[in-house]
Amino acid sequence: VIMGVLGNNAIIGSSAAGAYEIKKSLRFNGEQQDTYLKRTGHSAGNRRTWTISCWIKLSNTDRRMIAGAFNSNTQTWSIDKESGGVISFYDYTSGYNYRLRTRREFEDESSWYHFIFSIDTTQATSSNRVKMWVNGVKETDFQNETYPNQNYEGHWNSTTQHSIGTEGSNIRLVFSGYIAEWHFIDGQQLEPSAFAETNEATGQWVPKKYEGTYGSQGYYLNFEDNSNTTATTLGKDSSGNGNNWTPMGFSVASGWDHDVLEDTPTNNFPTFNHTQSKAGQVCNGNLDVNYTDSNDNASNTATMGMRTGKWYYEITNRSDSNAQGAAILGVCPDS
Repeated sequence: VIMGVLGNNAIIGSSAAGAYEIKKSLRFNGEQQDTYLKRTGHSAGNRRTWTISCWIKLSNTDRRMIAGAFNSNTQTWSIDKESGGVISFYDYTSGYNYRLRTRREFEDESSWYHFIFSIDTTQATSSNRVKMWVNGVKETDFQNETYPNQNYEGHWNSTTQHSIGTEGSNIRLVFSGYIAEWHFIDGQQLEPSAFAETNEATGQWVPKKYEGTYGSQGYYLNFEDNSNTTATTLGKDSSGNGNNWTPMGFSVASGWDHDVLEDTPTNNFPTFNHTQSKAGQVCNGNLDVNYTDSNDNASNTATMGMRTGKWYYEITNRSDSNAQGAAILGVCPDS
């Protein structure tokens, strides 16, 4: 199992002068409802060469779709987080046109991961045609490794329905977690240095502002406009291209059901630790625990521990209708 870019009690991209800060993330609540973004392009972009860059924080270890473009069971494209944390990135037409399926497992729910998925099928060397990067490191060790024919045109960046958070128009295995800074670059196969860098003081992999172009079908989703859940607010493309996405199932109501959060790669928040939950249902981006009478004397801990210093936290008790007694909230040893 590989840990993410952040360990416990760590925040990257500090607010020091000149540091780049990501302001918002979007919570996908696939454990409880269908929350995803969708878009159908009016015209196809470059289907041979493109780059996706995004930051992701996981909420569980179940199989979930991060993104997809679906025509039929025999024609599909997907970024698939399989059970246990394996990432499978593929294009399929009655067989895999390309597929990179990691050997490493990504299960750290305390951290933000930076993923890059890039394509350039015009390359002469087959292994240069499809690339995957995690936290600035190129993945090279795969359980399954299939590369496309030269100049192959895939299903992503076509005019079929695309989705972030599920498999295109095939609404299944809806993503649970947080996504921030989704860049799509139409017509360029870029490397991580375009979107992030190593902090010289801490050695951490941190975001930086993308200064390049997007191409005609490219887009940049930063989820900063939470005034509504429309394609021109929450789903707004901030690249200048106007390639907006339609949000489905999200809430921007005030309170704990608000899906636009300040938990970002530059301001990482603790959540309940789904993998160490001893009882109850951890949900809502691991911000809630639902208990029943049978969960009496159970416990749940958070993802971040503290060794020194002064710390502050808040917990809201939504309801005690199912509890046999009052909840006890506090601190405990990490053991």
